[in-house]
Amino acid sequence: MNYSARMGGLALVAIFLAGTLAASDERADMGSLVGAWRVDEITLQSPKGSGMNPDPQPGLFIFTDDHYSIAWIPRPDGRAAFATPWTPTPTEIESAYATVLFNAGTYELTDTTLTTRPVISKVPDLSGGHAIYEYRLERDTLWLTMVDEYAADGSQAPWVGNVSFPLKLTRIE
Repeated sequence: MNYSARMGGLALVAIFLAGTLAASDERADMGSLVGAWRVDEITLQSPKGSGMNPDPQPGLFIFTDDHYSIAWIPRPDGRAAFATPWTPTPTEIESAYATVLFNAGTYELTDTTLTTRPVISKVPDLSGGHAIYEYRLERDTLWLTMVDEYAADGSQAPWVGNVSFPLKLTRIE
């Protein structure tokens, strides 16, 4: 085989490998939760009715290979600033607590289920417990619906089966 034929063959192999690697990177991106996600839509479903908030208050979900952090405001009206900055009244503290959700820890993934295991949470009972979400991931859009939640002592959250709040998130990083 002459030099030109060998170089042409090597060039074809290089192009094939580059295309294969690029395609595998794209597939990995499509199937990976790793990154930062903004809450873009919240739907509330309950026996009293349902509704969608297409312009929710801030929310951020961050996933690394093994860990996650969640902080979001589930209410459409947001959070009120304290009347005197840095010096909340007991009523303002209670209101601030009720208007934000956060927890962080590790997570496990199956084809359709995300299980979070918080090591820290706004709700002390959830630290050491776990939450189960159904999820769907399409490129830079993630849909999450929490379907079950357990405290560290194994007791199930009282809302399970009564209230659902599907979330639509968009990858921002």
